[in-house]
Amino acid sequence: LLYNEVTRTLDGQNPFFGLPPQFIETYYRAEVPPGSAAEQSLLDQDVLITEDAMEDTQWVTLGYDSLAQGASLRDTVLVPLASGGRMLGYLQASNHSDGSAVFTQDELHLLMIIANQTAPIIENATLVQQTRERAQRAEALRRISSLTSSTATLDEILRFSLQELARLLRADFGAAFLLSDDRSELRLHRSSLFNGDGARPQRIERLPVEDPQYPFTLTGGQHSLLVKHYAEERSEKTIVPFFQNLLADWQADSIAAVPLLVRDEGVGELWFGCRAAGVFSQSDLQVISTAAGQLAGVVEKAFLSTQTDEGLRRRLDQLTSFTRISRELSTSLNLMDLLKLIHEETLHATHSDCGSILLFEEDAADGQLPQLRHFVGCKPRETLNAHELKAYRNGGTVVVRAANPAESQAPHEGVESMLIVPLVYRQTTAGLIELHSTEKDHFDADAVEITQSLAAQAALALGNALQYDELSRRSELLGRELGMLGRLYQAGSALRPNMPLQDALKAIADAIRDATPFQTVLISSVNPGTQQLVRLYGAGVPAEAWEELQSRVVPWESVQNLLKAEYRDGSSYFIPADRLPVPPEDVHMVTVVDAAENPARNAWDPDDILAVPIFATSGEPLGLITLDAPSDGSRPDRATLDVLNLFSNQVALVMENQRTVDDLRSRLQFLRTDFERQEQATRKARESLPLLMHQQLDQAMRLQGTRRRLERMQAGLEIVEGVAQRDDVHEVLRTLADELIDRYDLQMVLVGETTPAGARLLEVAGNLPAGANPEALFGQRNPLRQALQDGQMLLVADLESESDWRGSPLLAALNARSFVTLPVEISSQHRAVLLGVGQRTMPPFGEEDRRVYAQLARQVGAALQN
Repeated sequence: LLYNEVTRTLDGQNPFFGLPPQFIETYYRAEVPPGSAAEQSLLDQDVLITEDAMEDTQWVTLGYDSLAQGASLRDTVLVPLASGGRMLGYLQASNHSDGSAVFTQDELHLLMIIANQTAPIIENATLVQQTRERAQRAEALRRISSLTSSTATLDEILRFSLQELARLLRADFGAAFLLSDDRSELRLHRSSLFNGDGARPQRIERLPVEDPQYPFTLTGGQHSLLVKHYAEERSEKTIVPFFQNLLADWQADSIAAVPLLVRDEGVGELWFGCRAAGVFSQSDLQVISTAAGQLAGVVEKAFLSTQTDEGLRRRLDQLTSFTRISRELSTSLNLMDLLKLIHEETLHATHSDCGSILLFEEDAADGQLPQLRHFVGCKPRETLNAHELKAYRNGGTVVVRAANPAESQAPHEGVESMLIVPLVYRQTTAGLIELHSTEKDHFDADAVEITQSLAAQAALALGNALQYDELSRRSELLGRELGMLGRLYQAGSALRPNMPLQDALKAIADAIRDATPFQTVLISSVNPGTQQLVRLYGAGVPAEAWEELQSRVVPWESVQNLLKAEYRDGSSYFIPADRLPVPPEDVHMVTVVDAAENPARNAWDPDDILAVPIFATSGEPLGLITLDAPSDGSRPDRATLDVLNLFSNQVALVMENQRTVDDLRSRLQFLRTDFERQEQATRKARESLPLLMHQQLDQAMRLQGTRRRLERMQAGLEIVEGVAQRDDVHEVLRTLADELIDRYDLQMVLVGETTPAGARLLEVAGNLPAGANPEALFGQRNPLRQALQDGQMLLVADLESESDWRGSPLLAALNARSFVTLPVEISSQHRAVLLGVGQRTMPPFGEEDRRVYAQLARQVGAALQN
């Protein structure tokens, strides 16, 4: 289901599995009114899940219940299709073939993967389609422009041009209406009629200028017309009865019409119609307007060719020159080529001695001076002069008749007069055409008029070129993002559970250098005891700088004071040099690149700071990634910051796992030392007097308990390493259940989990007693269900001494004499619990046993969350 921004509807797309194509094309769409809950849901990129779409109140609120009723949808999920933060629509899955009414977590995970991979493909396909359509429009306009500058007659030009536009716009009908030579009536130009055979009544062919309807026509009112549903919008649109008769004859429901204007005077209008609704868009109207501007010149040229006045002959020559320029502008999308062409033709058309064209950046804030993007011709000064600022801010033409260069603020010597015309694009001044002459009062009204006309045509061509540049930039950005994600995947694949920390950080740092322009990557960790940064690995750092970095100690608190919220973007912090606060004395910084002599806009400054702090899931600081020396010399863009956020998650996972393993090894070493001490004491006790036998027995029992805890600690460490190599949640839980049976003297393990539908029994490992049915007894009170609800761990060594659970039907059916519940937190809304059952009593559990089981549950939960 793709969102159409023009019609504000959510439209089904063929092929649509399970529904016929005709139904999808005709009925399967939902309106998304502005400010509605459906629009907010699209903006929030929510996943919509329901067990009965036809009766769900949320679907009724969103307005999607008509879709559900028309397609008989039951259990349904809508997964957002988003690319680069832009919402494209939804991926829909409905009506399980096996009759189930609930989407499992695995199904939702699979659909999310498919949606995330499909969205960029759909966006790229849309961009390619738009580029192809623009190329087709540019080619059609080029052919029309070539024809208008040829020796063809007016009838041939209009007939071919309307046929070309009608086919391009997929219109069923087209017609041109022109003012007569004496400007007394508006007539249907029969030669231009497209797909309109047969005789037509007089009321459709002629409209006198004296008729009260004429001021409300497009020619008289000089406005364009776009109607998407004429049958519904008839009362809202002002269409005179003369053209209503034409539309009735065409039986058109979609209408696009523009006036033919020459020097703000209407000379006719173009009409296109289609029987289907919603065919034409605003971009189609812009294409017709562009062609109308060229055709209007042809119409005016034909009119002027019948005149004998010398002034009109001069106007004809200027229009011929303007037509030639318009044709050339429509054949190229290269921005610099267009600027050079406009510069050359304006100099030729106005007989100017020199001049320049200035093109500004689009992101200038209100009240600020514009930033120069490109220029052609005379080199401009560093700042705009008063005349240029006036033309830029007012959007009007400025003619300077200078007595001397000082008064005119001329750009160079010898300039006696200037003409400055703004290039207006999207209702803002995008640039200036500035013409210079060595003669006083060189620029007359004709020069001003032709330059203004050329500026208007040039603004449209420059707009197309700017849009093409934007599409090219977005395509390049998408390519970069795909390459970055590929390198991120390669880096993740290279990491192994038992890989040394230095090797893992080296792999990640090298991947960051490959995926981003930054060639210096420094990874530091936070010492949990001293809360100071420790340099672990530096890629691209010179040897002397690395030694200097390792010799300094930087407190984490001082670094954290620099990382203020105003510099944050996602997980990254970018601090520009011009906004860098005074760093604390204990923060040491090393510069690895030199400053550029003439830095470009958005260039990287050696004193800029780009840092990514690393935090554990508990919020405790783990380390810091700092980057420098970009190969392109530019500050980070959106794609770079996004990929750094992803790499920071990998570094956090590696550091947190390493810290956990180090902690486990430290505790294991402590237990080994304690075991050796107890063993030594036992040997001494054997050598003592028989009176110490009782003490020896007591020590032996403690030694046995210590050995048992040591074995359980070792087993827990091996279990964590084993489950860390599994990717699937259920596979991890199944492996954990088998390991508990093998290593903890348990006969069977039951695995349960919480789902949106409630608690359920997921897995049974081990050998069940004959006739035992845990599924049937799961709903009654039992330790597994209780732990799923409250997440508490239970350790019962002898069930006979535990009155709370001695009468549990589930434990009785399993012949339980002891049991252990091990809750595993997968997410804030997803918990799994393992119930280990022993058919023999166990030795009493101590506090150390409880810590071992709790540590095992936390490590498995952390592995599943990562």
